[in-house]
Amino acid sequence: MRYITICDDIALHREHAAAVTAAALSEECLEINEFSQAQNLLDAVAEDSYCPDIAVLDIKMDDMDGIRLAKKLNELVPHCQIIFLTAYLDYATEVYEAEHSYFVLKQHMDTRLPKALKKACLNLASRLAEAPCLTIKDRRSVTKIPVRDILYMERVGRKTRIAAQSGEHWTIQSPAELLQELESSPFIRCHQSYWVNAQAIFSLKENEFILTGETAIPLSRTFRHEAKEAFFAQLHHKTEK
Repeated sequence: MRYITICDDIALHREHAAAVTAAALSEECLEINEFSQAQNLLDAVAEDSYCPDIAVLDIKMDDMDGIRLAKKLNELVPHCQIIFLTAYLDYATEVYEAEHSYFVLKQHMDTRLPKALKKACLNLASRLAEAPCLTIKDRRSVTKIPVRDILYMERVGRKTRIAAQSGEHWTIQSPAELLQELESSPFIRCHQSYWVNAQAIFSLKENEFILTGETAIPLSRTFRHEAKEAFFAQLHHKTEK
């Protein structure tokens, strides 16, 4: 499933872009979501765990320009491929302030946007192929789950529940076994039963991590100090970048 976002405050342009996108990627399994305001899109990412693969962004919008929006998406959804869509050629140099894959003038939308979308799909496939994954193995199958997609792991009896944006996965492998294959792990153990992906932490309260989507994960007394230190260390590392 490809999750495509169209963000434009002009309904006619937004609907046209969505129609061109659906036609250009007709062979793909798509979910196209339209947003009339940049902040609504950011709220969906932060509060509903919405994770677009490709975002087609108008640059000139009333509430927030598309370049600022793209910068925020670069940070919140690093794999998301950005396509800028605008009626103004003057923005051609400014778009390089944010990571993006294509710049399309609205007057050339019918011919240029399909090419931009196909390039974005190729970039996305290449990026995801390089992304670190956890490997779930059983007697009949092997499943790879991108680390970026995982919110947390919970040990339930003799099984591990992996809560991901794409759904739940179960395995008899312990979190320690699953994490062995990663060169560097973003997971923080904060409880006897919980390992949290630091990339999914939205905020820290006294005794719990609040994840994207408002899921609360407890910090037990045993692991609280080390979990908080790990969280602040990763936050500091991210700020330095």
